[in-house]
Amino acid sequence: MKRNRLMAFLLVLCLVLAWVPVSARAEEADSGKCGDDITWSFVDGVLTLTGTGPMYDYEEVYIGEGLFASTPWMGFADEITTVVLSDGITKVGNYAFAFCESLSRIVFSSDIQSIGDYAFYWCWSLYELVIPEGVTELGNHIVQSCGVETVYFPSTLKKVGEWDGFYGWFNDLYVPSMEDWCEIEFADGYGMFFSNRGDHRLHIGGELVTDIVIPYGVTKIGDNQFKYYPYMTSIVLPNSVEYIGSNAFQGGDQGSSYFYGGVSEIVLPASVEMVCADAFKCLDDVSKIVVWNPDCVLNDAMFSTRYYYYGEDYYFDDNGELVLCVGWFDERAWYGKEDMPLPVIYGWPGSTAETYAQFAGFEFVALRNYVIISEFDPIWVADGNESMVIHIDADVSNFCEVRINGRPLESGHYTLSDGSTIVTLKPEYLATLPAGEYAMEIIFTNGSAEATFHITGSAVVLGDLTGDGEVDIFDANLIVAYYNGTADLTAEQQKAADVNGDGEVDIFDANLVVSYYNGTLTAFPVEQ
Repeated sequence: MKRNRLMAFLLVLCLVLAWVPVSARAEEADSGKCGDDITWSFVDGVLTLTGTGPMYDYEEVYIGEGLFASTPWMGFADEITTVVLSDGITKVGNYAFAFCESLSRIVFSSDIQSIGDYAFYWCWSLYELVIPEGVTELGNHIVQSCGVETVYFPSTLKKVGEWDGFYGWFNDLYVPSMEDWCEIEFADGYGMFFSNRGDHRLHIGGELVTDIVIPYGVTKIGDNQFKYYPYMTSIVLPNSVEYIGSNAFQGGDQGSSYFYGGVSEIVLPASVEMVCADAFKCLDDVSKIVVWNPDCVLNDAMFSTRYYYYGEDYYFDDNGELVLCVGWFDERAWYGKEDMPLPVIYGWPGSTAETYAQFAGFEFVALRNYVIISEFDPIWVADGNESMVIHIDADVSNFCEVRINGRPLESGHYTLSDGSTIVTLKPEYLATLPAGEYAMEIIFTNGSAEATFHITGSAVVLGDLTGDGEVDIFDANLIVAYYNGTADLTAEQQKAADVNGDGEVDIFDANLVVSYYNGTLTAFPVEQ
């Protein structure tokens, strides 16, 4: 009898609990913790996170046949329209807002430094994602299978995980500058631009990128940097790039079609020390490759294509044995491309470029060392009015550019005339150079000429804007004030301030002056 009464009591208790109003139970579940020092609350479609430090990481879970995230707000994820992260929060956790299908607006903390894996997975109402300044790292697949069409990267971003645009609608990517883009390390995989759904476009400084022009000062093009980029029509590398990573400029799959690009020529400047595997894979329009560094390490497969590639294959020998063959394979006939020409390699005699051409079966053309065919005065006295004339035994139609200390010289600083090639440095330009020795290169499509000249008699001391004979913090402060528009500099002071020799007086010069003052720099770049 007692047992029956107990069972009856439990049954009544369950019925009572079942009748507790839904609103009362939901109210208790509308807040909680989502980090050691972070709390959350949900009111009228707005999920607000308040506190400091990183959020907790969550994961993907299966409940029955359904796929969900283990977040505490998963029960009403489809009601969340806005997420607000208060200042102090430093990381968005893995799967933090996954499956929030109504989420259309995110207000980030000003202290956010990283965004975790799959953070916005299945957020189909989120069409624009503005990653705030301060974020340095993005996890894997943060916008996989979601509605994001436009993404803005900050200048602070340094690392991006696997992106997998194939599973999303991402179309436009905005980055402040090409320098910022080249600072980002991309994970192995498809790169940023693989997709059969969207038409991925890269915008630098608001402009659509078609000609990939890497600015001077960039030393590394990382793995997958421009892999599968569909708008690539040319590649211009400065004489500062030292390393080109795997698949850096690879053309290839765009879903169901193949992309080979309009790039017709690749010039590897003398600064390039290594080119990795598949760096220029599937750029089948390329007809000319110029390698200026005679010792550049060229990976065997740096220029494999869909029709002519370096890899491995198997065949049966005369004894019927299966044999592994590693090397170059010509499949142009297989794809009906028998008439597609192979590229011509230009390099110095005895160089790695010549070895590469022989190995791959490409035609090799030796670069020429052009000479100066008339005497020129290699000494220019400061404040003089004379031009500096250099006469080279090269066809002017092959002229490319002039470099001073390895940097391209703006065409406004010299004149060019034929007979054979005459380059005249203008006195107005020479007057801007501090005293010292300068290396000059005149670059042609099939060779180069070199010369050295000196600037003497200049009273300018690099870094000493105040004229007190010292390079110190006062000089750096004066550069900063000029850069901010709160101080004026004379022509002589501007010449002393431009310690990196880029023709600009800016914050980079001020930083170099501080480094010189602190003893961490023994000579300014313009002197090296």
